[in-house]
Amino acid sequence: MNRIPAFAVTLTAGFWYVAVVSDYGGTLGAVEEKLARFALMLFAGICDLVLVCIAIRVRDVMDDYLARVKRFEGEWWSERTPSLPFFRGYSMISMYSVLILAGAAFSWLGAFLLFWPTESYSAWWGIGALVGMLASCGIAAYVLPRWLTR
Repeated sequence: MNRIPAFAVTLTAGFWYVAVVSDYGGTLGAVEEKLARFALMLFAGICDLVLVCIAIRVRDVMDDYLARVKRFEGEWWSERTPSLPFFRGYSMISMYSVLILAGAAFSWLGAFLLFWPTESYSAWWGIGALVGMLASCGIAAYVLPRWLTR
């Protein structure tokens, strides 16, 4: 479970690097290059959002696993109460999730502020693309597991 936040940081940084630093060598026109960079930044934000969902699901699975081990083994040395009251339950995954979601928000903000070709397209097309991508991810997250397990 502790690898998911590190994976999210690596994935986001990789997309940001490709979007901001890489040179496409003139293979794309100026507008197409901006749109490609814009799409990469949107995709980085969506990946972060999905990875937060994955991290929370893994935390749920591990919590159930730990409860079963406790029933079998009894109390453990790690059962002491945390020193601060807000370090209980889902506190650590919540902190990771907030940071990863901040990375998603910065990806989307950077996509619109840095790479949206304002002279060629209305910003509403970009907002529509973001909403469409988020809706597609939500529908896929609902439909795909049911289709795979039928």
